[in-house]
Amino acid sequence: MKVKLIFAVLFGAIILIACTTTPIPTPTLQAIPTKTSIVIPPTTKPEPTIIWIIKATPLNLSSGKSNQIISILDQLHPYLCLKKAYNLLTLTPPALEMRLPPLKFTEIAALPEPKPGYEYQRAENFDKSRTAFAGCQPGDCSKLYIVDNKIGEIYAVNFGATTDRPLDWLQWINRDTVTITQQGHLWINTVAINVEKQQFEYYGMTTGCTLTPNP
Repeated sequence: MKVKLIFAVLFGAIILIACTTTPIPTPTLQAIPTKTSIVIPPTTKPEPTIIWIIKATPLNLSSGKSNQIISILDQLHPYLCLKKAYNLLTLTPPALEMRLPPLKFTEIAALPEPKPGYEYQRAENFDKSRTAFAGCQPGDCSKLYIVDNKIGEIYAVNFGATTDRPLDWLQWINRDTVTITQQGHLWINTVAINVEKQQFEYYGMTTGCTLTPNP
């Protein structure tokens, strides 16, 4: 009887083991590498800072007469030999190619925006009441600009300069008189303008000269 009981228990256990659900192995998930595009912003070069360069010290000299201005300018630019230059204010009779051009002051809202690749000059008079500016714009190098610092007015000054040659040697020789030079293809023009009166004080044309050194 005991043998039958043991056999029955063993048989039942075998059946239970056979009926037990075999676990299904879970597949291991593998990470698939992905290509992530990283956007790198382009490096931008800083824009060059364009400034109006001060190239001359303002003077406060008396220039009440034409010969005084000529003497001053001749000392400032001895290699131009301005004492031998043609002064269009006094040249009589004027030659065909040496007629005094008109002088015109035109009020403008703002100075032109400086452009890369050009030189821009700035000059203040001795008490800083006026500032002169000169610099080429694309296709035009002829303009002189005057700023009245007391009242904030800005003027473009047309004094007969050509558009294809840069202006140079911008300088105040007293509070009201600014001088500037333009080297042309043949002539070198040196001009002194009384800004207060809006008139020429001197307009010289020369081919320059070669100075003889002192022994």
